[in-house]
Amino acid sequence: MKANLSDLKMRKWHIFNFILIIFVLIVFKYFYIQVIRNDFFRQESGDNSSHLIKTNAPRGFILDRSGRVIVSNRSTFSIQMYPVHYNDSLFDYNLFYSIMNKANKRSNFLISKENFSDSLKKVRRYRTRKYKPITVINYIDFETKALLSEYKIQFPGLAFKSNPARYYPDSLRLSHVLGYLRPIPIEKVGYGYDYNDIYGVDGIEGKFEASLKGKKGMEFRLIDVKGIDYGKDANRESIDSKAGLDIQLTIDYDLQLKVESLLKGYNGTIICMNPENGEILAMASAPDYSLKEFIGPLKYELWNEWTEEKKLLNRATVGQYQPGSLYKLVSSAMFME
Repeated sequence: MKANLSDLKMRKWHIFNFILIIFVLIVFKYFYIQVIRNDFFRQESGDNSSHLIKTNAPRGFILDRSGRVIVSNRSTFSIQMYPVHYNDSLFDYNLFYSIMNKANKRSNFLISKENFSDSLKKVRRYRTRKYKPITVINYIDFETKALLSEYKIQFPGLAFKSNPARYYPDSLRLSHVLGYLRPIPIEKVGYGYDYNDIYGVDGIEGKFEASLKGKKGMEFRLIDVKGIDYGKDANRESIDSKAGLDIQLTIDYDLQLKVESLLKGYNGTIICMNPENGEILAMASAPDYSLKEFIGPLKYELWNEWTEEKKLLNRATVGQYQPGSLYKLVSSAMFME
């Protein structure tokens, strides 16, 4: 009987010691996480909500000879989704696509309504890719961005990216001289450009691309699990973007307007030059095209139409014309005297 009691006490003692050891290990582990590795886990936790975002540099302005702005910038926006913050049960698809279908947009959806949920769920399975944003659509206006921001609590994971776009005056065209911007081709990605960047093609935009484009910056932004952006992470250092250089032309704004008005309805070209130094004061080629069509994707039908009608041809630089009689200038000057 005494032997049985002794065995029972011994078992209780072993069980107590086992529980005590487990408890001590739990306390030690808690101390290890909260005190010893506090800085490490705080950094890891911050990485889950602090996202590195590249900031686009403002493109340089193009000015006339007196400093009057010919081409400036106006932001358009891309809609992006962070898969890690996406919540299928909370995201209001009908409201989102209802707003977007009524929006003033210059590109098509990169993710359709039917594939929206499946696309994000698929990316969430990857350990690293789920933290990177997925673009839903590019080139929406500020009004649409503001409207979506009002309902952002219903769109967990939603974020916006600012895209630099050119702003052209309604009166002056100067299309053949200025050139235009297009999406960066895949072979140039990685050489100072990222996906969805734009670069200058033809004209001033192409010739002075290196000066106009500027240098991108980087910043860390705090984004919670619902996708709400709380601004910059003050604990991490950001690098400000550097704006591109302004380019000043010898073009005279008012004279260019006059020249373009004279060419309306005609095929041809007019060049006004300062004979003393060779500066080009005005240059127009007709027919021309609207540079505003290059804000966002350009429709293939419109490009083919311009090509067939030779609107892209700069008659001032590539056209061949028979020279006029220079002697008439001499005789005209004699009569005027």
